[in-house]
Amino acid sequence: MKRIGICILSLILSFSFSEFVASDISYQESTDFFLNPEQGFYKAVYTECGLEGCEEDLEVPNQQSIIHLRISLADFTKANNGVEDYDLTPEMVSSLGNILKYYRTHNKNVILRFAYDDFEGVGDLEPETIEQVLAHITQLKPIFEEYEDVIMTIESSLIGKWGEQHGSKIVSFENVAKIIDTYLSVVPSSRTVLVRRPSYYAYWKGLNYDELYLDTSTPEEDSYRVGVFNDGYLGSESDTGTFLEHPALGWRANEVRWLSNQATHTFYGGEVVKDRSQTGIRYNTAEYMMEEMFDTHTTYLNIDWNDEVIDSWRKSAYTGDEEAYLGQSSFNYIANHLGYRFVLRNSEMTSPIKPSKELKLRGKIENVGAGNVINKKEATLILKQGDTILHLPVELDVREILSRQTMEYNFTISLPETISEGECEVYLHISTISDDATYNEENAIRFANENIWNEELHANYLGTIQVGNTINLSLIASILFFGISTLLCIGSIIFYKKRTQ
Repeated sequence: MKRIGICILSLILSFSFSEFVASDISYQESTDFFLNPEQGFYKAVYTECGLEGCEEDLEVPNQQSIIHLRISLADFTKANNGVEDYDLTPEMVSSLGNILKYYRTHNKNVILRFAYDDFEGVGDLEPETIEQVLAHITQLKPIFEEYEDVIMTIESSLIGKWGEQHGSKIVSFENVAKIIDTYLSVVPSSRTVLVRRPSYYAYWKGLNYDELYLDTSTPEEDSYRVGVFNDGYLGSESDTGTFLEHPALGWRANEVRWLSNQATHTFYGGEVVKDRSQTGIRYNTAEYMMEEMFDTHTTYLNIDWNDEVIDSWRKSAYTGDEEAYLGQSSFNYIANHLGYRFVLRNSEMTSPIKPSKELKLRGKIENVGAGNVINKKEATLILKQGDTILHLPVELDVREILSRQTMEYNFTISLPETISEGECEVYLHISTISDDATYNEENAIRFANENIWNEELHANYLGTIQVGNTINLSLIASILFFGISTLLCIGSIIFYKKRTQ
């Protein structure tokens, strides 16, 4: 019986050669800094809009992919112009469109914020009625629709000092709720809307604020699209008035627990500020930041504010658990891990393969970043043979690769009959969905692996396959091993029977 068991095992092993070939690439995270869509530090850019249009000659930063576009509507209120509250003009709306088109051509993503006080921190400069504010939002609908691809998210803002929904008489829970509803009605459903404080969200949704940490939203609910921008980030136990003290949980836990879920599908970010803590805990240190950013899924921060705090991160040495970053600054680690950061952990493909046959690919992608991809992307496999390039769409929703999680992918595609024999490089292109072909190509996600990014294709290298009647050594070995195993099995059985007779 022992020999029969060995015989069966041999036959099983004869079929154990995998048809998948592992790619010869590094699966470790690189510490290199590079730009990716919709994550990282942003550059604030200001423009003043009037009846005749907006200032359009604006900065294009090289070290940030995100533009925080601060749009002053001061000229449209009686409190500023001394005449009357005006509707937004077609000229102004068209000019704002030119700015967004300009940033699209420079491969940027834009966060929109509007304010009536020229972003100078002055209260009570809004229109006389909330209805006029809501009308302004509605008049911006053509912009939201035409430039949906360039718009990363919208900080609902508008009223209050710096458009931060505080410091003006018009600011109330009721009015902020009306602003949320109006934005949701005119902004494409693919894009999120952010408010200044979680308490505004809770009031709008009809929640008991003390139970905010229990709140979850489904994609069918409007609340799934509503998040928070925090311009008091880590300034104190309350983030300088952003959070409220919970009667049982104390400071921060209520909001952080809520964000740990809500910010998986809405953006969260803002501006870090100087320490104003009253609890004896300093929250804006690099050490604290590198912990909580993962809990709240922080995606973006202002590179210029607060400069003193950010400089302290640059001077702080990274002392965490990730060995690759030891010896670097905490700022480098934070800059790399704001938002998502994908690392290819495995890549295998069937090879060789004949034209018109099915090519199978499988692998693993890990998100080592603090945040997640929020806006839907499209994925395409690119096959490259010399100057010949083929694009083959595949189903891959990278929004599902959540922070500190790994996703396995499996693709099966049919190779065209026209593909040539020989080596064929395979790439994965993940991009912003856009009707603009150039933006769709260039606004693409780069993986944090060494030497896999193709700058020409804006895609990540997965490996190389052989196309055609190339000798498959694994298959030959499998056949030979099967033949030998079969002969040994037959011999063993005959020998065993003779000994037992």
